[in-house]
Amino acid sequence: MEILNKISQKRVLVLGDTILDKTVKCQTIGLSLESPTLKTKEVGREIALGGAANVVKNLLALGCECTFLTVLGNDEYLKYYEDWKSKSLRLRPLITKRQNVVKSRYWVERGNVSYKYLQINRGDKDKLKKNEFKKLYSIYEECIKNVDAIVLVDYNNGIFLDSQYIENLIIAAKKVGVPTVSSSQISDGCNRYPYFKNSTYICMNQAEASSNLRNFSPSDDTIIQLVSILNSNVCVTLGDKGSIFSDGVDIFREPPSKVNVMDPCGAGDSFLAAFSACLGDNNLKFCNKWASLATTKLGTTCPQVEDLNEPFC
Repeated sequence: MEILNKISQKRVLVLGDTILDKTVKCQTIGLSLESPTLKTKEVGREIALGGAANVVKNLLALGCECTFLTVLGNDEYLKYYEDWKSKSLRLRPLITKRQNVVKSRYWVERGNVSYKYLQINRGDKDKLKKNEFKKLYSIYEECIKNVDAIVLVDYNNGIFLDSQYIENLIIAAKKVGVPTVSSSQISDGCNRYPYFKNSTYICMNQAEASSNLRNFSPSDDTIIQLVSILNSNVCVTLGDKGSIFSDGVDIFREPPSKVNVMDPCGAGDSFLAAFSACLGDNNLKFCNKWASLATTKLGTTCPQVEDLNEPFC
């Protein structure tokens, strides 16, 4: 497949917040006698690399060489990153005294149906200290000299200090002629996409697009407005309606790739990785397919190229 051959030659730097995703699988066994509480038994658990680390996992699975610059806490969860080995991965962490972010999701199976029953989050989301940012930026300046693309993944966990700091990251990339792809999860936080304006590309979902343009709909006019507001090429994922991309002149649309969805967690990371891996090709069909494969299993399970069964070039 031609597109995979091109991707395998890409060198990508990812800078972003990392998360550990703990998935606990349970089966129902009844109700508690003391209160209307569901009783379950645990049938399995796994811990996967999430957040920006999930973007890196997807890039590696697609065949890219990847440098990952992130901030880690020196606690009992650090070992999961230290044990992460790949010949195509160059891990460049800044290790601090903070607590690593872990999201524990409890899935309950009843009959043939599984649903997320509870989520528990732990970890520090405090902003880094200024001296820590200086160290991080120094590593960043070193790494950007030998890559084809830079992906800035903001999960609002403290790596991206403020608009001025983010602007400096983007300016440094432009000076060495490397395109930037930015994504900032809003979720229960504030809209930080304006901080990333002037990126070469910005990738967001439809809810995030609406936070930046109140009347956003997947129309030609509104996607062009977003490009103007953010001064970037903009791609918006539309869930079961596919995706749309514009560089301010041309507009590209692609319907969704149909699969049996089990868990959408991590699909945005998978799309972002695929989009970043094939910059310039505007191959939304490939990106949609890769992201859809991520939804067919629980947790942030990374797709595999063997699962791709369509020509994309």
